Amino acid sequence: MLPEDASIALEKVYNLGREERTKRGLAGRQWAQSEEAKMTAVAMSDNIAESIEETFENFKPRAKYEVIKDRPRQVKKVNHKLIGY
Repeated sequence: MLPEDASIALEKVYNLGREERTKRGLAGRQWAQSEEAKMTAVAMSDNIAESIEETFENFKPRAKYEVIKDRPRQVKKVNHKLIGY
């Protein structure tokens, strides 16, 4: 979506008139508060709680592992005549 598209859409909504915008806004608000949308604070918190419970039920711990050093670490240093290496 380009900024020009948004400005066109905003102008269309503005040109609907105050009564139509209010009517549509109230319809959108009613839908957002419906059981279908689940956008109320109670519904969203219930959804979070259910998701956390589901995570606990399906949790599988990672397998334990062991880190084995397979070769000696190479020391990187510069031989320089002033330092005496």
